[in-house]
Amino acid sequence: EGIEHHLSWNSIDRIADLVQVMEENPDIAKKLEASKTHHNF
Repeated sequence: EGIEHHLSWNSIDRIADLVQVMEENPDIAKKLEASKTHHNF
């Protein structure tokens, strides 16, 4: 099954928005990646 069966279309749209913002602002992605080294996720 695809992920769309587990998430609402609104959620999928928000994830797509987040991906777009991260693509347009690489520093955000770098900061997020750096923060993962400080947490045990």
